[in-house]
Amino acid sequence: MRKNENCENGKYAYICTNKINIRKLNSDLKNKGNLCRFVFFFFFFFFKLKSRTIILYYINKTIMFSKKNYN
Repeated sequence: MRKNENCENGKYAYICTNKINIRKLNSDLKNKGNLCRFVFFFFFFFFKLKSRTIILYYINKTIMFSKKNYN
């Protein structure tokens, strides 16, 4: 994410010392919010998918192990 030139602290757009255009700030915050939401959902689904595959993998391993023991 690009830093806001009007702010001394580039990390947070709302910690500003200079006078800035409120409309610009709102649009920047909205865009950052959407991006953060997208990234959050992406990582959430990614880890959910990853954990599910790992769980299925271990279930398959345990089933194979139990079958071997029975035979």
